[in-house]
Amino acid sequence: MVNPIRSDDPTLLELRRLGRLAERLLSRALTDAGLTPDQLQVLLMVAAQPGVSAVACAQALDLDAPTVSRLVNGLAQSGLLDRRRARSDRRMVRLRLTPAGRRLAEEGRAAVATANQEVVEELRPAERRALRRALERLFSASSS
Repeated sequence: MVNPIRSDDPTLLELRRLGRLAERLLSRALTDAGLTPDQLQVLLMVAAQPGVSAVACAQALDLDAPTVSRLVNGLAQSGLLDRRRARSDRRMVRLRLTPAGRRLAEEGRAAVATANQEVVEELRPAERRALRRALERLFSASSS
């Protein structure tokens, strides 16, 4: 089938389409773990930065604060995250993974790595590196 939007190089529309495809592939890969891509991102963020706040998660993951709050609440209720008030600022809540959260984050990370490998296996190593560099440049340019 011919894609009518490709005719005049609308890069943003193509990237949007690619983003939807990535979302579907990620969701499918995480089905067995029972996670959504957003939940996994929060778990991985907390794994990388124990004690991070929900506000910092929202900023780093480019998600709005209510979405992150809902994700954190659900993950905490499921026993995957532990929330504690910061000693220095009682208004701030620090997040840490529970042992179950750590296991699930690793399971999710492995599932995504497998799915990622299946997607990029069509590309030669030089193409993979070029894609990575192009993505980094696009993200860098869009955040300036």
